[in-house]
Amino acid sequence: MKKLQSLSWMNLGAVLFGLMLVASVPACEGPEGARGEQGENGEQGIQGEQGIQGEQGEQGIQGDVGPIGPKGDKGEQGEQGEQGEPGDKGEPGENGEPGEKGEPGDRGPTGPRGPEGPSGSDDPSLEPNGVIGIVVDTSGMPLDKGKVYFVVAADVEALGDTTIAVDSTNDEPLEDLIASKGATYPNATIDETGLYRLVTLPTGKYFVTFVPDGDEHLPGGSLCRVALASADLINSRMDITVSFAVPKEATYVGTGACVTCHGPAHMPKTLHKLGIWSPYHEGKLQDLDSRFEDMWGPVYSKFTETGTKVYFYDYDPTRGFDKYKTSEIPPANMATVAFTVTARVKDGKYEMLMENLQNPADPPRVIPVDAVYGGGVYKQRYLTKIATEAGFFYSLMPLQFQHEGDDAYTDRTRKVWRDYHGDWWFNDTGATATIKTPAASTSFEKNCVSCHAVGAQITGSDANGWKAHLLSDEVWGDFDYDGDGTEDELNVSCESCHGPGSEHWAAVGQGKHIVSPSLLTPEREAMICGQCHSRPKGAFKTDSPVNSAGWMMTAGTSRNEFLKNYATAQLDGAASDYFNDAHKHSKSHHQQYSDFIRSGMYKNDSWLMTCADCHDPHARPYENQLRADPNDNKALCGSCHAPESNDLEQHIDDKLGAGLGVLKTTIGMARCIDCHMPKTAKTGAGTPGIAGHWHNDISSHLFDMPKKADSSLSGQNMPTAYTNACGTCHKAVP
Repeated sequence: MKKLQSLSWMNLGAVLFGLMLVASVPACEGPEGARGEQGENGEQGIQGEQGIQGEQGEQGIQGDVGPIGPKGDKGEQGEQGEQGEPGDKGEPGENGEPGEKGEPGDRGPTGPRGPEGPSGSDDPSLEPNGVIGIVVDTSGMPLDKGKVYFVVAADVEALGDTTIAVDSTNDEPLEDLIASKGATYPNATIDETGLYRLVTLPTGKYFVTFVPDGDEHLPGGSLCRVALASADLINSRMDITVSFAVPKEATYVGTGACVTCHGPAHMPKTLHKLGIWSPYHEGKLQDLDSRFEDMWGPVYSKFTETGTKVYFYDYDPTRGFDKYKTSEIPPANMATVAFTVTARVKDGKYEMLMENLQNPADPPRVIPVDAVYGGGVYKQRYLTKIATEAGFFYSLMPLQFQHEGDDAYTDRTRKVWRDYHGDWWFNDTGATATIKTPAASTSFEKNCVSCHAVGAQITGSDANGWKAHLLSDEVWGDFDYDGDGTEDELNVSCESCHGPGSEHWAAVGQGKHIVSPSLLTPEREAMICGQCHSRPKGAFKTDSPVNSAGWMMTAGTSRNEFLKNYATAQLDGAASDYFNDAHKHSKSHHQQYSDFIRSGMYKNDSWLMTCADCHDPHARPYENQLRADPNDNKALCGSCHAPESNDLEQHIDDKLGAGLGVLKTTIGMARCIDCHMPKTAKTGAGTPGIAGHWHNDISSHLFDMPKKADSSLSGQNMPTAYTNACGTCHKAVP
């Protein structure tokens, strides 16, 4: 082994080559020998030369970002860039702390002497021969401009019969007299503290009336309704509270805003809130159950699963809205029947089935009932929604239910059902007659909505259709009128009488920027009711008294402005809306104001009354929202007419003859309203009276006593006191 280790690298190669040759020679076969011991490792050879460098490998994946190095030194400031565009104005910041009070400036020059101010005592000094007072508004703040007039009460009494005309000089008692005679009346201008001072007041009786200078407040005040004697005014302080006017920029906010602060009170029971309603949904401010029989009675009794069929017959094209007679009983001559309407309920939905009997080829039509119109005052109508290319409109359906009606009556106007414009739904041409869709010109929006829906604006045309822009309120609305998923206001409500309330709401109430009707002149308060309880025609030439922009008047508007700008097509009822008697008692309904402004209640020398003196607009203490029981003469009329109501028996004896007053005490049938408010006008069917006379259902508001013997009543059968129970025995009584 030592010898092999001494071999050179060449000799070693030779030896290895030899061994390879030996290995290639086939070996002789024999037994395998024993394995020898392993030799020791040889010494490590000399390191070879370095090889050629390989090609560069591909770039490896970038490593993680190392930690942020230390902040470098601050560089030099660059040049200023160009000024950018101004940004949007930011929200105003909070007010800073008030600065320190500055040094007082130099005293200015002395100004001219001002007017004499009120007495320096806590209360202004009284005038021994006159009257003083302070004028404040409903926020409690004194006014600084305006004049107090002492309107002579006797002049109001002497105004005479009311003239229905634009620029009339006797239809607004206080304001007309101030316009014509104000310079001659005792008057006093208020100063910057609200104080008025009248040094001398002549003997007399006066309505103390404030007239503002400017448009922030309205004429009237808390002393203008009841005439005061000079003896009660002289040497006294008579403060006056006046109403704000609604600012011109004010908008309607809806009843929900009002009830948030004021609460709903008893408003849900009033007919003003129950005029239009859904048979499928009761608005939160609609208590239909409080008048269940009136409101739901017709629906439940007539709209049954089997249905109530009504025959329309004897067409008369010369009549108004009731050109057809109606009956639930088939008429004797069926050939005169044009069509039938069946009121029914099907699958929980109220509807009317209309069938053409003149032309059987014309297919029947099912008309859904989408809303109910009324029910609280002797009748009920029904509304359906009609789709058009422009949207929709509501139309009145051809049936009017009358609570006191009877098919045994021969007068077509006094049946259970009355035709309400069946001619809108039926083209009566005999054998070719067809059921038709009412025209947009007949829509509820154009003809009716304005008086019912608070804050509604009506726009459109007969060609393109009409739309009512209503106040929406998902909580306090009545029902979803337009189908947009939110309930709408469809009835008279707070802002109808108090004006649009946005500025009042913005001022957080406090009596500001809202109309207080009881503080207006009586003529302005009565006008709020009168715009709908009369029969003017507005810009659309319908019973909706709207201006050219489709708006109703704002509360606080004067009568003259109303006649000029809202009753532009007709000032009040036509001749056919009145009886032809000497005083022209109303024949048509919703004309209470038309009567009232011609009555002694409106113009007298003691108490200038308004509708709200007898009727409560917010509640229903008694029928027709009267403030007192109509069966209690002292409670209803005695506050003014004490002698008569305290001894009604004597009053009747004085007027009708000795001995007749005993009726009051023996059978208790005599009421003040029976003689002085006969039901001359009619909205429903009325009830039969005596000898061909009838009781209608709307009381006259002339407060006179029409007599049976009045020659002008010949042939008219106008209801008079004679048609009441007295006439059963006392047929000769005038």
